[in-house]
Amino acid sequence: MKFLGASDDDEKLVILGVPYEGELVFRKGAKFAPERIRYFSDSIEEYSIYSKDYIPPFNDLGDLELGNISSEEMVNIVKNRVLTLIKSGKKVILLGGDHTISLGTIMANKLVYPNLVVLHFDAHLDRRDDYLGNTLNYATVMKRVEEIVGRENVYSFGIRSVAKEEEPFVNPRIFEFDVLEPLKRIWEMFAKRPLYMSFDFDIIDPSFFPAVTNPEPCGINIKEALEVIKMVAPYTVGADFVEYNPSLDPSGSAGVTASIIIREFLINSKK
Repeated sequence: MKFLGASDDDEKLVILGVPYEGELVFRKGAKFAPERIRYFSDSIEEYSIYSKDYIPPFNDLGDLELGNISSEEMVNIVKNRVLTLIKSGKKVILLGGDHTISLGTIMANKLVYPNLVVLHFDAHLDRRDDYLGNTLNYATVMKRVEEIVGRENVYSFGIRSVAKEEEPFVNPRIFEFDVLEPLKRIWEMFAKRPLYMSFDFDIIDPSFFPAVTNPEPCGINIKEALEVIKMVAPYTVGADFVEYNPSLDPSGSAGVTASIIIREFLINSKK
């Protein structure tokens, strides 16, 4: 199954699924997200009343075949695949999977865009140096990203949960709770540089989007999430959407919402 509206022609905009989930996970299920997001996309329209436009031509390349591999192996597979696609002129949107998948694609984008800025939308900082003795997982991924692109080039929005060792109060690029207002306030600082967006679905309040591995209260609503997508998507060189957990979504409402958010990203990527 492909995401709604996928073209059979060769297009610049591409979706790629990364059905990966590490061993150190609170509640399993995120690896099934790419398949379920595609499934639920069949229930929405190609036209968006939010963006007043249709989904542009894009390709859905299916899922990477990963099997039972380590996080390091997965990151290398993602990096190499995405790098090949970028070098052939593609803009790549990854469907995760847990947040660890972001590292490989950000590494690839950094090789092509040396002055890359990463916009990180998440309830969690994900900046532990290690988590349960492992230095590469969904709780450490942004720490590893900072080591690749530079701490000064990673901006985090909507943060509502931190670990003591993450030192959130000494980093002026971390914004707690709010998303749209601080994004607008500092936009001119990086708007002319290549932007990469990492969107963790737990940025959204669990009353609207409960089907995430680690929900946190006091998040943004769906309308604000769509406004963020509309603002950021036109300027991005790549993106990922992670941490939707279909095993926690018996009604399918979160899956439908995820597919709508991704549709809005596709539509606004062409603008």
